[in-house]
Amino acid sequence: MAHPQAPALDGLDLSILKQLLLDGRRPFTRIADELGVSHGTIRNRFLRMVELHSLDVACWLDPKKINFHGGAQFKLAVDPRCLKDAAAIIADFPEVVWFTQAMGEFNLMGDAWCVDILHLEEFLDRDLYRLPGINSAEIGIYHQVHKVSTLPPLELLDYPPQSATAGSRSQFAGPYPLEGGRQPVPAAPGSPTRNLPDSLTLDELDIEILKHLSVDGRKPFTEIGEALGISHATVRNRYNRLIEINALRLICWLDPQKVGFKVAAHIDLSVRLPHLAAAIDEIVRMPEVVWLGQVLGEFNLMADVMCLSKEHLDDFVSQRMHNLAGLDKLETTVYSQILKFVTAPNLELLQRILERRGKIGRG
Repeated sequence: MAHPQAPALDGLDLSILKQLLLDGRRPFTRIADELGVSHGTIRNRFLRMVELHSLDVACWLDPKKINFHGGAQFKLAVDPRCLKDAAAIIADFPEVVWFTQAMGEFNLMGDAWCVDILHLEEFLDRDLYRLPGINSAEIGIYHQVHKVSTLPPLELLDYPPQSATAGSRSQFAGPYPLEGGRQPVPAAPGSPTRNLPDSLTLDELDIEILKHLSVDGRKPFTEIGEALGISHATVRNRYNRLIEINALRLICWLDPQKVGFKVAAHIDLSVRLPHLAAAIDEIVRMPEVVWLGQVLGEFNLMADVMCLSKEHLDDFVSQRMHNLAGLDKLETTVYSQILKFVTAPNLELLQRILERRGKIGRG
């Protein structure tokens, strides 16, 4: 599907996005003070990007932090005669958080997040593999996610692809997100050191609050509290608890096509183990890479990239990826159309499974 080219983002737009990357709920007044412009200017620019560039602020949840431990990527080769029907069915599966049509050996690819491996096996056997027209399938089980970004690499708009693939970075990007997409939140000066849990079991109230934030990450806590019949302080405390353990992040999303990124692709890599850690560190710092996961299977790394053009993608793969030390094998698949994209595992699915297993109650 063709996207109309929206007006280019300027320096102020990028500065606003940088502020929202630091905190998706940052008040417009504070952003205005930081950038030396009026509150009205910030609001108008924000609303313009919402209208013209599909800007959205929503909650991103680290799956493993909220006890989704059965993550996998699936690749399907589907008979073209069944492709449309199969795609519609897959997009409706609550386990599927990312789903795209692709060009190559596999024409449908997606990410699924399940509560555990048992749930993942049930989803694959009961739902995915029973679809009509599937000729072959491959599954990569997620071991660890090293980078998550929902924004296209906007810093590359300031550079031609040649210099970008040589490793140029602007100040826009800030720290690259590691370990599920969020840098650890530093403790306040003078605050006591606490041992934070690695994960958190969400209760019914957490899930209801997150449902509101998944629709509008900037929705006031007072409005959420009124809708749920609780105080805004309760909402804030539940939100801060998730922030504190790095399970929740308020993220920005822009339609890549509308800001000039014409090519999205998936890259599978097999890197020899002695070189794996160094390869991960190098790939994470490549602006074009918006997602990087370590997986179990034929390949041990999977990356999603966004590029300005096919030539940019070709240069990136040949000049950067193929030069990684320890690389044994690399395969590239170009995405043709994104069919589904959500920023968190399905909370209603989590709610049903936890209720079924007797592990959920109202907090």
